[in-house]
Amino acid sequence: MAMRTLEDLLKPIDATVFFRDYYERRFLHSEGSPGKYECLMPWNALNDILRHHHLPSPRLRVFKNGSPIAQALYRDMCSNHPSIMPEALQRQLDDGATLIIDSVDRIYEPIAAVVEDLEFRLRSAVQVNLYAAWRSERGFDLHWDKHDVIVLQVAGRKTWTVYSHSREWPLRDDIVKNDPPPETPIWEGTLSAGQMLYIPRGWWHAAVPTNEPTLHLTVGIHQRHGVEFLQWYVHRLRTEVAVRQNLPVLASQEAKAEYVAELRNTLIQHCDENILADYIEECARTKRARPRFSFPHGGPDPMEALRDPTSCTLTWNAAYPPVVRQGAQTGTSEIRFNDKTWIFADVCRPVLNLLQEKRVCSLMELLRLAPGELTPSVVAALTKQLLERGLVKIGTNDAANGHHA
Repeated sequence: MAMRTLEDLLKPIDATVFFRDYYERRFLHSEGSPGKYECLMPWNALNDILRHHHLPSPRLRVFKNGSPIAQALYRDMCSNHPSIMPEALQRQLDDGATLIIDSVDRIYEPIAAVVEDLEFRLRSAVQVNLYAAWRSERGFDLHWDKHDVIVLQVAGRKTWTVYSHSREWPLRDDIVKNDPPPETPIWEGTLSAGQMLYIPRGWWHAAVPTNEPTLHLTVGIHQRHGVEFLQWYVHRLRTEVAVRQNLPVLASQEAKAEYVAELRNTLIQHCDENILADYIEECARTKRARPRFSFPHGGPDPMEALRDPTSCTLTWNAAYPPVVRQGAQTGTSEIRFNDKTWIFADVCRPVLNLLQEKRVCSLMELLRLAPGELTPSVVAALTKQLLERGLVKIGTNDAANGHHA
């Protein structure tokens, strides 16, 4: 069964429960079902990736007991693009090493499809890394990550130990060193194929193979934090003279105090109740969707697709939900998207709102929104406009999975 949404990953945990009780709050272990995640990365898909893709270091690396294995032990270092030597890599893994491939969501379509939905729903960058081993030595030592992690056990088993955080919201480049982990773990157990873990940022964890082939995916959710927001805010204040002027290094203490007061007033003056919403909107407006191609014809013809509206889908061509709001002119709505503003008649608003909410919907769903006004011809015309402006992609419900570069 294809897995394409956040809900698919979380089942049997309800998405509403996940966001209410766990997301950014506390650890979760979900039993899932045997083989649930196998469709995301079967062993033969991993073999194909190793065979057909150039994966330089550090994107592909090999670790054992917390230390990296020298590339010369599994790569042909004599060429300009050191390639993987299958027998040499097999020996390293037979000897207890763990194979790690970063960003497999960029090279394998089943994972990419899920990640697109995660990024849209979470409004955060997502990266998926792969870990494969078949002995009993650990890959990494006990550590914490600078982002939230969803662990999907694809094949085999792995023993995990998870501790709570020792510093709230730690940063990788923090000015204060993180404290050691708590003495008592909050969870110890074996993760079997089809099970899932959710580990919030800063929570300590370690994983050890169980002397059998094991493969898991780590879904890293890279949320934005206050430091990034403040950096954006300060950059935005470069329009202000008080921010651009030289520091009064040689001035009197009184003059320095006056400068600090002026700077403080400037910071406060522009930090109104809408400033965070402005930042989030700008992130959504400027974040580009992951590229997709439909050579040689550029995808299905909208009019042809409308002949079977139950199988034809429209997908926002946006990484995060675009902003849809009332237009400046009466009877219009506007979309702020890819750092541009697009104007549509209000009759299109139900379509825009549904796409903003769901990201992907069938043309049949759009036709049901307002049968009186959204006739097939109106939906076809709107679809053509959305496609021409690069706002949506058109596809089918039964699109086949495969590789993409």
